[in-house]
This record gives sequence, C-alpha cells and structure tokens, in this order.
Amino acid sequence: MRRRVRAVLMQVYRPFALRTIARDRTSRFDGLRLAVPTGVFHPGLFFSTGVLARAAGDLGLAGRTFLDVGCGTGALSLVAARAGATVTAIDVNPLAVETTRSNAARNSLTVEALESDLFDALGDRRFDVVAVNPPFYRRDPTTVAERAWLAGEDLGYFDRFFAGLGAHVGESGDVLMVLSEDCDLTAIRAAGERHGWRLGLRRRRTVWLEEVSVYAVIRAETEVGP
Repeated sequence: MRRRVRAVLMQVYRPFALRTIARDRTSRFDGLRLAVPTGVFHPGLFFSTGVLARAAGDLGLAGRTFLDVGCGTGALSLVAARAGATVTAIDVNPLAVETTRSNAARNSLTVEALESDLFDALGDRRFDVVAVNPPFYRRDPTTVAERAWLAGEDLGYFDRFFAGLGAHVGESGDVLMVLSEDCDLTAIRAAGERHGWRLGLRRRRTVWLEEVSVYAVIRAETEVGP
C-alpha cells in the first residue's frame, strides 16, 4: 500500500523536482546556505543527504579526517567541517568540486575539494571516516552530471567503490553508505562481498513515503547487524 501511495505522490513530486533542478538555485541545508547549480545533486530535494549527515554526526567527527565521496554541493562536507572534522571532498564532476569550494567559502568553513573519479586522486591517503551517497540506478551515464545518479547497467560503480575502499580507510575507520529502497540492495551487497565488505544497517528513516537507510560498510571478517 505504501509503495502504491508513493508512486502516486511521485507523479506530482518528480515534475516539481525536475523543474527545480533545471535552474541554478540557492538552498538552505542544516543552517548552511548553498549554491546549487544545474547539473549538481540538490540536497534539499532528495533526502538521502540529510539522513547520511545525521548518521555521520552520531560517530563524533571532531578531530577526525573525513572523506566525502561524491560531494555534490558539499552539503555533507560542510556539516562535517562544522563538527570539527578535517574534510576532503571528491567528485568526478568538476562543477560539483567548484561548487563545494565556493559553498565552503560562503559558509566560512575549510574543505579540501578534489576532482577525482572515485579514489583516483587520493594516492595512498587514508581517512578516519568515509561517507558516500552513491548513484544506484541501472543505466550507463552519458554525461558527467548523470554519474551522480547512474551506476551503470551492471552497477559497476559499486565494484569499483568496494575494490578501492580498503586503501583509503584506516583499520579502525568508519564507512557509511546511504541507500534508497529503490536500489538493488541484493546486488550491492554482493558487490561488497566480492571485495571483502559487508553492510550492516545503522539507521533507517521514511521520508515522504521513501525508505532511506544508512549502512555501515564493514570488513567481512567483522560481525555486523542485519
């Protein structure tokens, strides 16, 4: 029943969201003022960023190094920096990187923002906390902006993410991934397991009838929850 009601609501919400992201905007996010240019993920229209930000805050970020994978407008990076983390933000989209830099300056916060296809620009750097709001739709992107949404027909994004993750998180580090109920969770779990990672549920919230979950990404030999 909930899914049927959500499908009806989305017929109204989707055109509104598409009209909104078709123009450059400014937005408020957790007390921060953000520029949101066309082609960059809007954290106010899609609720996963807020759910992930709250889960990251629960870890205690002061004094920790924090990596925001797929930073978009930099909303999550700015929340982490405000909480006292030393933040590096990466995105494959150069417009997202520039937007993160300008939004950090706009809010008088310090964030290092790098153009990077997943972990490519990081060398051997490791972080205490890694957070990712990944693309998960099964389609091959045709533009760099679409890579915020589309993970490839074979969800190859996740194989690349899990394959590279171990080189960039400390042994006692925390990794968080936020996913919508619309994703193929079985396939994503399988991709993690192929590379020695498991997903443990950390937080679940329903927003506008959409169920959004944050998972701890944990080395396979470590005991995790459901």
